[in-house]
Amino acid sequence: MLRVTAVWEAPESGPALVAMFKSAVQDDAVAALVKEALEGEIVQRLAELAGGVHARRRAAAFSSVLAGLITTRYLLRLQPVGSMSREEVIRLFEPQLRLALEMPLRRLPRRR
Repeated sequence: MLRVTAVWEAPESGPALVAMFKSAVQDDAVAALVKEALEGEIVQRLAELAGGVHARRRAAAFSSVLAGLITTRYLLRLQPVGSMSREEVIRLFEPQLRLALEMPLRRLPRRR
């Protein structure tokens, strides 16, 4: 988690990442490249590390929480998350990220 915030806040990588995400929202070709990179570099690697039942789904849930955090903090600058210290962000989001990877899936009732 600390690495994620550090990469997005670093002057040499942060602005480029923000620009890439903004471009992905506006351009389907860029969105496809970002999706491919995230699925291959984050979801797949996390699934391999996590292992077990539904590892890929849990890794995708983790990535979704992380993408929401990135969007909220670095693109929209939604307050108060946008101005929290790195330590506050970690304290607030780390439990949710851990839960996404470790939580056993419950069967949901089928829709009729």
